[in-house]
Amino acid sequence: MPDTLKLHGHFLVRVHDAGMHLLEERSVRNLVTQVGINDMLSAYFLTTGHSPVMYAGLIANTSFSSVNVADTAASHAGWIEAGGVDGPQYLGNRPQISMASIGAGQVQGSAAFTMSAAGSLRGIFLNSQPIKDSTAGLLFNATQFTSTPVAVNASNIVTVQYTLTLS
Repeated sequence: MPDTLKLHGHFLVRVHDAGMHLLEERSVRNLVTQVGINDMLSAYFLTTGHSPVMYAGLIANTSFSSVNVADTAASHAGWIEAGGVDGPQYLGNRPQISMASIGAGQVQGSAAFTMSAAGSLRGIFLNSQPIKDSTAGLLFNATQFTSTPVAVNASNIVTVQYTLTLS
């Protein structure tokens, strides 16, 4: 009987006030893009010592319709990035997902955003480029929160825990 591999990504997103009191928590599975899957295959089978660095980005509620498996960093018609031109904004560039552990077919990492303006977030993604609003790099994945956006205020801290499972 042949083996079947499944790729599962999961984001745990928490919004805290400046005193780190939990305001909201969302747990969502993500859609891994076709270019993300191809990059994983390329990294494993074609590249020696490949260790990709990924950065987290936030999806704005503004103009949101959907995420799609065909989305790329340069083309994602159903959504726009929060943080740069479109709100809500956060301090600095896209934070790096710091991968801390690998085991049992899983890799886990985390990142945090310090919000500098109020607004609503609709989802999250991982990209190989750290610059907000950049259309360069590899869009590894993207996901929307549930049907309702996440409201944030200036000084809120949005923490992200990401788990990728291959089983």
